[in-house]
Amino acid sequence: MFSEDIIQSAINHALSEAPKESCGVVLGGVYVPLKNTHENPEMFFKFDRSKYASLITTRRVKAIIHSHTWATGANPWPSGDDARSQQSVGLPYGIVVVPNPGLATEIVWFGPGAPIAPVKGRDFRHYTQDCYALMRDCFRLGKDALAEQGIVWPYDPVDMIDFPRDEMWWENRDQDLLTEENFKKAGFYEIRKNDLRSGDVILFDMGVAKFNHVGVYVGDGKMLHHMSGHSSRTSPANPYFSTHTCLFLRYDYEKKNTPAR
Repeated sequence: MFSEDIIQSAINHALSEAPKESCGVVLGGVYVPLKNTHENPEMFFKFDRSKYASLITTRRVKAIIHSHTWATGANPWPSGDDARSQQSVGLPYGIVVVPNPGLATEIVWFGPGAPIAPVKGRDFRHYTQDCYALMRDCFRLGKDALAEQGIVWPYDPVDMIDFPRDEMWWENRDQDLLTEENFKKAGFYEIRKNDLRSGDVILFDMGVAKFNHVGVYVGDGKMLHHMSGHSSRTSPANPYFSTHTCLFLRYDYEKKNTPAR
């Protein structure tokens, strides 16, 4: 997403600050390191937003980058707080992954402009590459890009809503992501199982009393989905229908993409 100089500067800063989380911004074509002022800097990051508020609002700041170090498991995905922060700001966020002293393995990007992994065979990562991210990415890519990956899809690209979420969010009473209400707000309506066609969405309850897994129907009795601990894949859909409570949904593309008069 950015030049090698910016990437290397962010990595160098992360290594020098570890095990504390580093933080900085991309501004004026360079990486600008900032001081992490959080009272618990090994677990969280914070910087003086007042100095950069106007630059963030006017998009002169192009990205915000921080690190995850071995002190908290070096998770290569955003925390719920990271996701909420990114959505409130609306800029790309990067995470420098530092699993050991002196070693940075990658920068994970999320938010606007972040690269989208192939929809089949991707590794599972909370928020950026989980079941909801896979569904959302199918809509974001659209029929032409998905056809190149062997997926029959009916829609042009749709910027589907995202929801910040903590790991294991379904165990938290206060977080209910995959609800019929949320999907209706995003432009979906309920259909019958017998009416399924490519591009439809299926919600499942997997071991809990609420929907906590989502897949997309891709035709021929198959769905594309992503289970924790597995790579994303297509699977026969019927075995899931017979063992789990399901909700079948279709995106109202015509209604959501017709200009208002």
